[in-house]
Amino acid sequence: MIWKQLVKIALLGTERSTLTAEMQAALRAKGINTDQEITKTILEAVAYYAPLQKAGWQPKEWTGQLLPPSKEINQLACSNKSRQHLATILEKYPKLIPEFIEGMQVNKKCIPPELLPPLFEKSLKDESLWRQLENRIGERGKWLLPLNPAWSKLRSDYPLESWNTGSKEIRLSLLKKKRQTNPTEGLALLESTWKTDSVKEKAPLLKTLSIGLSMKDEAFLEECLNYKRKEIRTIAKDLLIQLPESQLHQRLESELTKLVTFVKKEETILLSLPEASNKALIRDGIDPKKKGASTKEEVNMLAQMMEIVAPSFWEKHFKTSPSQIIKLFANSDRSLFLVNAIIKAIALHQSKEWIAAIVQFWYAGYLQENWQALDMKPIFEAFPNDLFNELVYKRLQATKVMPDEHAPLMLLLQIDQQKWSKPVSLVVMQLLQDWIRRNPSFSYSGMEYRNLLKNQAAYAIDSSLHPKMSELWLVDQRGWAGWESDIQRFLNTLSFRRAALIELAK
Repeated sequence: MIWKQLVKIALLGTERSTLTAEMQAALRAKGINTDQEITKTILEAVAYYAPLQKAGWQPKEWTGQLLPPSKEINQLACSNKSRQHLATILEKYPKLIPEFIEGMQVNKKCIPPELLPPLFEKSLKDESLWRQLENRIGERGKWLLPLNPAWSKLRSDYPLESWNTGSKEIRLSLLKKKRQTNPTEGLALLESTWKTDSVKEKAPLLKTLSIGLSMKDEAFLEECLNYKRKEIRTIAKDLLIQLPESQLHQRLESELTKLVTFVKKEETILLSLPEASNKALIRDGIDPKKKGASTKEEVNMLAQMMEIVAPSFWEKHFKTSPSQIIKLFANSDRSLFLVNAIIKAIALHQSKEWIAAIVQFWYAGYLQENWQALDMKPIFEAFPNDLFNELVYKRLQATKVMPDEHAPLMLLLQIDQQKWSKPVSLVVMQLLQDWIRRNPSFSYSGMEYRNLLKNQAAYAIDSSLHPKMSELWLVDQRGWAGWESDIQRFLNTLSFRRAALIELAK
């Protein structure tokens, strides 16, 4: 404190600042004459205190209550090498966190205590990560979690009595835990205070019904469709559309039966538009004011309805196959609008047969200019891994060459979170090698292929294939001029993943 005051006086000058009575008393206690000229006093004080800034200091004695230690650890701790692996993943390979946590679950290991805080921080932004971590934090993690108020929303150990008195975060955590263990009791808990809960609390609490969602929740969600706040109505609608047997689906299917008709003789469909003032549709969350692909409100309302109903409805309505139905929509006068709507419905309900049909349609028509505007992102995010590998392998076998850098097959290979089967992995590597041999260059060519190798293949290929991948790439190193760093980075990532999983299994 005295040193800071001395620095302040030196900077401001003795004309604008001076020694306080407390400072003079402290200086006299150190044997410094405060009756002489002030500049001399300050110089002597600086000479005394300056060396002390380089020395150690005595911390204040702790007078508070010490925390009780955590319970005895009863789970297998990671080895020192696994600790290093996880630390490296957090720093350099964040995409590998889910894979590493899964390996810990398989081998019944708990997270190293020193790495709990950064993982807690990441979990605050990624709820799916926390679902993986929660059962792997061990006794030390359970002890540590309550000590930082910022981590409160991750906790699930609050007593049920806290429902009526706890903070927003505590109540949300309680409801999530209850929905995970007993969804029916969770719904009853939410209903018990729904009428008195504030609007700010209602929205996040209502979203929690997505955990263990079932037809038992339908009646409550139907009531929420009548709520005066649009935010609550929207959340209720988004939950109801995940229940294909709900009354909401039945109402929308009934309306679509009237609006979309199939003329079998002509193999065409006829479209009618809903009225923008249809109160029943507006109550069901079909918003005429919501922006869409068209400038007409009625067209956008029809799109919203089609995005919700299960694709199986069209099979019953048209009495034909998914591929034929997609062709019918594609041949209509509102083709792009209709196909994009059905894409969202397919992604929502995740029917393998429909996903396969829309991917085949997109793949076949990709070179046609009007179909390049299809929004396939929802389908890519919902793509089942087994279907992905089946379709990709067939296409790779059929082409027998590395697909063009902007071809649809490359777009499929670039989908994140997909795991490549062994046949797909080997074929892609062999085709890439053939491409490099046919296109020798010391320049930085094949940018998309390089990105595929480093950013997809390194994470999508099973790490147990690392020895085979090394054999494939390192046998003829002279052929990979200009690719050495990319290939080595790919192999290093694959090797690191393999070593990390092997160490966890010990």
